[in-house]
Amino acid sequence: MTSLHTHTTPLTEAPLRVFLSGSCVSRDTFEFLHPESFELVDYVARQSLISAFSPPAPVPAETEAMPSPFQRRMSASDAASELPATVEAVATGTDVVLWDLVDERLGVWEHRGGGWSTDSVELRAARAMIGAPASDAVHHAFGSAVHRREFDAALLRWRDLLIESGLRDRTLLVVPPWAERTTTGEATPPSFDLGAGQANALLTDYIGRAREVVGVPVVGADDPLVLADPDHKWGLAPFHYDDQSYLRLALAIAARCARPRTGHQGIPVDQRPPSVRATSMRRQDAPPSVTLFSVAPNTVTATVHRSTGRAFAFHLFSGRAILARQHYGPSREHSFDVTGLGRGPFHVKAFVLDDERQRTSVVSPRVRLG
Repeated sequence: MTSLHTHTTPLTEAPLRVFLSGSCVSRDTFEFLHPESFELVDYVARQSLISAFSPPAPVPAETEAMPSPFQRRMSASDAASELPATVEAVATGTDVVLWDLVDERLGVWEHRGGGWSTDSVELRAARAMIGAPASDAVHHAFGSAVHRREFDAALLRWRDLLIESGLRDRTLLVVPPWAERTTTGEATPPSFDLGAGQANALLTDYIGRAREVVGVPVVGADDPLVLADPDHKWGLAPFHYDDQSYLRLALAIAARCARPRTGHQGIPVDQRPPSVRATSMRRQDAPPSVTLFSVAPNTVTATVHRSTGRAFAFHLFSGRAILARQHYGPSREHSFDVTGLGRGPFHVKAFVLDDERQRTSVVSPRVRLG
């Protein structure tokens, strides 16, 4: 088997500090940036710009039914319209802002008391579990006249915030098209009745408005090769891409984030790019990979992907020090409790044992707790 899953040589400079505003598109693409060249400083998800720049809204009753602390935290953050305050707090320690529009796709709720909140998959799932609570809020769908109007107004405030915080010249809008086909050639399913073709037609207008009003570079919008991955860790969806789609996005981001010789921290396009993770052109030839996420306080979870191994082991590291070990077992996922072990950065080395008892090891990107 050809070894195609490698890292290019990382920069010798300190890693670029990245703030994410969006959801799966920017977060999953970030995993393809070299962990020694890029470092995640903060992440705000499930927050439409409309909600972010409106008065606070009530925390939805469904929030308590969400199974993940991360989901509950993001729901409460959305209700409090915390994105602007978070941006102001991290601005001086941020080199790059990656912004995507995934959180706009399910629309927003307008509350009678004056606030707005973001509709999300997690809210819908929790609502189904406990039953729809009584509410006087009105839903406005993505692409509706009200949503477009409020989005345009929010864009102006987002632009002003980025300018005031010194981040507009460091911001990239990451907006690949929704994939109409999977890697196996099948049509992608709609997401909540929104198909890829319809979503892309709507996104064209939203991207154009964002480009015109905010004035930041756009990455990925013209990529005709995007494909959805049926084996994606979050499931099949038009915006859950295959490795090569993420790699192209990462390469484009890295090229625009390269530091010029003057040391200015803007986003020029003509300098040597920081390195990115190279992956297989053919998924069936790709060796395993491992991701590491923190989705609960004091917990990091490692997951092995693209493997038919029979047993998996995990070692948790901080730098070169081994903090904990999980011996071989059938699960390709393991969570480590890092209480008392600091904020990291942490990484995991996973070991995969195949049917012939041959061992393969892979290393995750680094994760620093917020």
